[in-house]
Amino acid sequence: MENTQIDNSNISVSKEEMEKKKYEDHEQSRDIQLTLFHLLEDSHQHYSNTIELYDLAPKYLPGRGYRGDQTKPREKLFSQNGVEYELAVTPAKIKGKDGKWKDYLPGEIEELVEDALRKIAANNKQKGVYLDNELGVIFTVGELRATLKKQKHAFTYAEIRKALEVCASSILIIQEKGDTRSRVKAPLFTSLGDVEPSNPNSKSFVIFNPLVTKSIKDGTNRLINHDKSMSLNGYLPRWLYKKLCQYYKQASRVDARCFYNIKYTTIENNSGIGPYKRPSQGIAKVEKSFENLIKYNILDGYKKDIIYSAQRSNKVVDALFILKPHSEFVRDTKFSNKRQRQATEAIEHMKGN
Repeated sequence: MENTQIDNSNISVSKEEMEKKKYEDHEQSRDIQLTLFHLLEDSHQHYSNTIELYDLAPKYLPGRGYRGDQTKPREKLFSQNGVEYELAVTPAKIKGKDGKWKDYLPGEIEELVEDALRKIAANNKQKGVYLDNELGVIFTVGELRATLKKQKHAFTYAEIRKALEVCASSILIIQEKGDTRSRVKAPLFTSLGDVEPSNPNSKSFVIFNPLVTKSIKDGTNRLINHDKSMSLNGYLPRWLYKKLCQYYKQASRVDARCFYNIKYTTIENNSGIGPYKRPSQGIAKVEKSFENLIKYNILDGYKKDIIYSAQRSNKVVDALFILKPHSEFVRDTKFSNKRQRQATEAIEHMKGN
């Protein structure tokens, strides 16, 4: 597979750009490549998009994230397609009803809220908008809550509003290891506000992280079965599902014999789970996630080979998993590959006219 690298454009959102801008202050634009995000027919409404690098970066804390004060940024090293990255997420500072400021690092609620918003943007051309040439979405909190509730994620209005604020205030920094020229620094949502601030019933809007738009423009976004992804039980099964979708993106011939090998330590380091005192604890958690993928016909099965220490033959240090994709996942992958080719051809045709 080709390496996934950040180019040297050094994407950064300035402090001034992070200040809340009114909806009308953003320039509405269209980009032919961005239409890839919207090329979904009514019969394909259960699909959404997963974003290369951005979705697999361990920016979310498994669970509900950390809430406290004097919270340190979350820092992680991870790799993708042979490239090592440094990641940092600075906490959002939000004032509570008691008047005290607290720090919030994005967790699973924020992950689910963002996935639901991208689903709304992908499946509705009127709601998916391009502001300052970046992908955004227009929505109501009630609509967002209903979308999440449909997938068995019942959050209160207050929880959803707080999650939106956390995404708009937490700063994500990613760069290739040791290369500050490749740095990308921006909030998870670069803008959050009301379309008509003077209207109490106004719709809201967000602009997604620049890496989301960059992936769409580069053609590295992939279709994912949104219904299955949102039904999975927890952060790790969803991360593994997105990992599989990205892994099979270049497969010209995908079938149930295309096994995928991955080590436990690779999953732990790159997903952001753990660390665990004993590898056996983490291995058990990963196996539980694989069983969840089997339940939703993403995997047909898997094989586990335990790796022991060279010094102590009874000490578990790692495990190699051999994953067998389910026929439904193979079907979705073939559809995604076909759609990607058709969309690219359509865009090339539009460029030529």
